[in-house]
Amino acid sequence: MQTSIAFGNDVVTSKKSKIIFLLGATTLVALAMLQDLLLSLRNNNSYYWSESFLFNTYWLWFMPVIFCIWKKGKYKPGSNRSEIVLRSVLIIVSGSIVHALLYASTVTAGSYLLFDHTYGLQKVVTYTIANDLYKYLLMYGAVAFLSYRRDLFRKKVPASTSAPAKTNISELVIEQGKDHIVVITDDIVMICSASPYIAIHTEKKKYLYTSSLRAIAAQLDQEVFVRVHKSTIINTRYVASYRSRLNGDYDILLHNRQETRLSRNYVQVFKQIMTDKSSC
Repeated sequence: MQTSIAFGNDVVTSKKSKIIFLLGATTLVALAMLQDLLLSLRNNNSYYWSESFLFNTYWLWFMPVIFCIWKKGKYKPGSNRSEIVLRSVLIIVSGSIVHALLYASTVTAGSYLLFDHTYGLQKVVTYTIANDLYKYLLMYGAVAFLSYRRDLFRKKVPASTSAPAKTNISELVIEQGKDHIVVITDDIVMICSASPYIAIHTEKKKYLYTSSLRAIAAQLDQEVFVRVHKSTIINTRYVASYRSRLNGDYDILLHNRQETRLSRNYVQVFKQIMTDKSSC
């Protein structure tokens, strides 16, 4: 799956995207703390890593705030220009306010727990607005733009792009000389390779049909017909029993008393279909 956050709600909510975003925010915090250290060395001031970290938690709050906006800040289909502008301004303003309040609350609570002095909530709010306003506007402006592009992209994707539902054939028309015989697929017990044909087995008769196992399998109901060997497909409704050969393969007994081998390569799919049938 993609890791970009440009389009698609599933992209932003993916686990990989969250990890990348968190690593990015953590890296920014580390770089900001390094910058504080270099400034303190240059100005010959004391450096306190706990205070530097606390004030740089500003970067960590971007992840949850942007995630919430991406989930909730959707543009309605058919919105006019004024509605788009209003929605964008709402995203930018609400994101900035929520971020500033969360950040200020973190600094106030952290200073109360870690330091001898406490930074007041109002003081931190005014501090972050004065120092970080352009960052809020740029970051949440970009989020508003990407949200708009995401919803615009979704609106332009036509509904017809979804794959059409697969239809299964209910009968086969088999030529035998001048005759054309209609065989109901529910009456088929087993289909075997008989190059250059395939052999269609019913309980009463066997017919040769011009096709391949792969082609006929794609036309049949895959919840009923299952490949059990590279040269065999069976109708699971005719399975009487199956017994392990103790080497990964199985012997299948059909209701018409025919036996066929179940290769270990197809065991998992076969057992899943049989389990689903028994649970119905």
